[in-house]
Amino acid sequence: MTHSITDLPRLERLHRWLTLERWAGTMGVAGFWLPVGVLTGAMTIAAVAFAPMMLHALWTLRRRGWVAGFAAVVGGTALATSLLAGLASVLAPVLTLLAFYIYCWVLKLFVSDWARVTTEAAEWRRTQARWAAERDTELADLLGEPIPVA
Repeated sequence: MTHSITDLPRLERLHRWLTLERWAGTMGVAGFWLPVGVLTGAMTIAAVAFAPMMLHALWTLRRRGWVAGFAAVVGGTALATSLLAGLASVLAPVLTLLAFYIYCWVLKLFVSDWARVTTEAAEWRRTQARWAAERDTELADLLGEPIPVA
């Protein structure tokens, strides 16, 4: 599905948001100095704050499959790990966060491609319009007609 040029600002904003999510890796490195509970809490707060904005952006960009994919990947991971007993239930928040950040990473790759394709399509339309205007001007010169003023 190709986006219109009016979707480009939304795509660029979503890509910028997803690029900010890369700081989760910095939090992972900070895990050497911070207690695991504090680190997990900070990453959870960031994920909970970011997820609604990301889902709203995907919905307005008409990417309903990605919203369903989010529910399946992140929600499914949360549900599956919370239903398991024992050690897996202790790891449920961590596995859910891992699923969320992997989803964000994959989405960032796709959003980057969507923005590139949208930009190229807009540039192609501008080039075609310029060629049509040049062709019309040359045709008007050949026929000796005055050039229409637009």
